[in-house]
Amino acid sequence: MKSPLPSLVMLVALASLARAQVAPPKYESRWHHILGRHRDANNLDRRFNDIKCALVLIEAGQKLGTGFYISPDGDIATASHVVADRTFDRTPDGRISVNMIVPTVMWLTNSKGERIQIPATSIEKNPDAWIADVARIRTGTNTACWLQESDDRKSHPGQTLISMGFPGLSFKALTLYVGIMSAHLTTNLPTVVLTTGEAVTTTTEFIRVQMPISTGLSGAPIIDEENRAVAVVTSAGGWTHDLDNLMMAFHGGAFQTPPPIPNPQQPPNTVTFTLNPMAVTAELAALFHDYASPGYGDAVPLRYLRKPQQQNPPSALRDH
Repeated sequence: MKSPLPSLVMLVALASLARAQVAPPKYESRWHHILGRHRDANNLDRRFNDIKCALVLIEAGQKLGTGFYISPDGDIATASHVVADRTFDRTPDGRISVNMIVPTVMWLTNSKGERIQIPATSIEKNPDAWIADVARIRTGTNTACWLQESDDRKSHPGQTLISMGFPGLSFKALTLYVGIMSAHLTTNLPTVVLTTGEAVTTTTEFIRVQMPISTGLSGAPIIDEENRAVAVVTSAGGWTHDLDNLMMAFHGGAFQTPPPIPNPQQPPNTVTFTLNPMAVTAELAALFHDYASPGYGDAVPLRYLRKPQQQNPPSALRDH
């Protein structure tokens, strides 16, 4: 009689291997689709038609961007750089203040082509949100079509997401994009440049999305599978308005390294190098601009629109 020991060892080894493998994805049965309540996130044409009433094209002077309704009271979320030119300063206590220079009036156009005019004072004063590059516009116009907020901290890489908006090359046509969430991240780039030329690193959290969004889609919503808004698009193709500021400051001479002081004790024909970290960062940003992939973008979570309990020092909201 053969000993059962070899077979038992083989079974144990196979069981251990099975536990070590990644579990295959679970698919819903056909009966679940027929008899159960099912939301088909891939029904993109239906979702496009359901969501489009919440989107608006924003015209603020020469700026064009996207916004979307986030409340039945007509509040609109967008990127702050869509509605204003921002300048940054440091307060005596070391904080960063932001000034928003906006046109006297702005125009909103919905998916039906209906156009309304709103004053610059409709932008809610919230310096923390403006620094994070998001803004709330209080139109005071009731709407039955708006996007509920989704908690971005419950989102995860690999989650299917969509975006809708009015990118520059769409000629004001509402456009749909499909992709996934690829990461939660914070940037360590000095993306805020003060009026003094000092570059500052912010701690804003981002959601990185992997989808072929176009430059000019700023202010558009990132939408989850339940048609809820997770975040506001602030950059596309790996390039941001803040990096533009960094490049402008660099080319304006803000990061120029002064010539080295001659040292009479050095041998003749000695070459002295002085490394300027900010100039190096700006040069790397230029390379990043040239080679950045257009297949991804960053979005700021909607929670940044909520005012903190302790406000930054008030910042000016000026018209021009």
